[in-house]
Amino acid sequence: MNERQIDCFLAVARLNSFSSAAQALYISQPAVSYQIRSLEGELNVRLFCRPPQPCALTAAGEAFLPHAQRLDGAFRDARRRMAALAGGATTLVLGCPQVMLRANEDALFEIVRQAEALDPPVRIESRELFAPPAHAEQLREGAVDLMISDIDLPEVSLQSMERRFLFVSGAYACMHQEHPHTGSILTCEDLDGERLLLYEDRTAFLASICDRIARSGARADIQTYDSFAQAIAYLRPERGVSFFPCPLPVGAPVRYVPLALDPPIRVGLVWLRQRETDPLRRLIQTILSMPAQQWNAPAGL
Repeated sequence: MNERQIDCFLAVARLNSFSSAAQALYISQPAVSYQIRSLEGELNVRLFCRPPQPCALTAAGEAFLPHAQRLDGAFRDARRRMAALAGGATTLVLGCPQVMLRANEDALFEIVRQAEALDPPVRIESRELFAPPAHAEQLREGAVDLMISDIDLPEVSLQSMERRFLFVSGAYACMHQEHPHTGSILTCEDLDGERLLLYEDRTAFLASICDRIARSGARADIQTYDSFAQAIAYLRPERGVSFFPCPLPVGAPVRYVPLALDPPIRVGLVWLRQRETDPLRRLIQTILSMPAQQWNAPAGL
């Protein structure tokens, strides 16, 4: 069993797709299939359902998942410790939801640049977070050293976790250009009876929006798709709303309306107190010192 097999297993488990996993890992789909087959051969079990069934974990795959997450954390921790012994730059893993990565590419690039300019330098590896509450498990198992998350979620509010506020997330409703809503702002109550087109197994961003919609008493029909691009393809003039942290050019007849959330989504840094090291403290301070306007924030609210 090797690190590449574990990487491929976790990517397919997260994305429910061999082709999407290949894209995320920057390798070919046959290479992913080979790694999964070889892992299944070593374990003597079938980890994923195969066509014509949808790609999903089997019972054995579900049982193996927590072990794979712990192995992933152990591989990364070993690399970091060996780099420290060799006197090289410290490497830390920053976990971030995919929608946050897309909405804040410039800010995250600036984090990498400033971290590498520290003395001694800190190298950053970015890692996509699982949907909540599993993203907190990635932190506890050591798959990530630091994560950017909604800091009001219960799974990151434990005594063992430190949290620091960064910014209030933008939240925009994406709808067809001919959608009947005409206001300049959309409220959760406006979504009563609406069809919500979600994606990516409900990231922390989407989970936070759904929580606030539920609290408002609005009842909506929820449909889930593989990606934001796929979700908005099903927007119709009379019905259908998706969400994103910022207006994103998509080449489709859509418009974005700011979504008023109460309470707003507070995004910040989360890490484990017992794993706090000097390089991690310096990285945290670097991120906290960045100006708030560096991050995506809601406009018009």
